[in-house]
Amino acid sequence: MRWTMLALFCLLANPARAADAPSDSCSSHLCFRPQDCSHCGSAILIWTYAGPGTGFAGRWSSNWKVGIEAGYLTNLNEGHAMGFTLFALYWDETGSEFGARFVYRRWLSSQVGLDLAPGIVLYADEQQVPGFSGQVALDLAGLIAPMAQIDMVREDDQVHWSLMGGIRTGSYLGFGAGVLIMLGAIAYATAPD
Repeated sequence: MRWTMLALFCLLANPARAADAPSDSCSSHLCFRPQDCSHCGSAILIWTYAGPGTGFAGRWSSNWKVGIEAGYLTNLNEGHAMGFTLFALYWDETGSEFGARFVYRRWLSSQVGLDLAPGIVLYADEQQVPGFSGQVALDLAGLIAPMAQIDMVREDDQVHWSLMGGIRTGSYLGFGAGVLIMLGAIAYATAPD
């Protein structure tokens, strides 16, 4: 664990980026596909993700999670961006969750960013709220990102956790996948029994 934290610190404190430009040198463009400061001042975030997850307490199950997020990201300077998202998450074992996330992005290049996104679950079908939902992703050109997520919720006064690994799509891909998921959810909800 110590080595993981040290590696993460070294990655975030990349000395090659020590001379980051001040925030007033950022572009003023609002983008639909996030890019670093030289291309975009801020961006609209549309993320859709899916992947297999563990059941409560990390036990293996055939649990799948699907999520949709929308939000806003602003570049602070050449190396750092911050923002927020609102999320809706569905998973087989416990149903729906809704919440909000703070997003910190460390730009590794103009097209690649490391996202750290802690969030709070504000509503859940079968759990007590609030809960925690944290996400880490390696965003590639704003279009696709391998990601991992941990969810911690309370049920019957006990804390339960689960992990998920998956793929997150963003920008136009994320929007298209989100529309398909919403149409599928509507079809499923309105289908005769």
